[in-house]
Amino acid sequence: MTNEYLELVNEYTNDTGDYPEGESLDLMKVRRLDRIADALERIADSLEALDKCVGFQTPTPYMKEGYHFLRIDGYVETDN
Repeated sequence: MTNEYLELVNEYTNDTGDYPEGESLDLMKVRRLDRIADALERIADSLEALDKCVGFQTPTPYMKEGYHFLRIDGYVETDN
């Protein structure tokens, strides 16, 4: 068994909530789905930020098609 599976089993079996039969599993699923949704939102935010760094070079007359590139800019401060 993987560690993730064991954690999932422990979460279910150690749930001390006083819920009707079968509802504990449903609540655990909802909590897991909330975690997945949070992770997907963080990924989407990262992709949005990365999207701002992608540029496109339109094709010149001798090129068949344009291309995308990753644009990284900034500056470095020094004490000098």
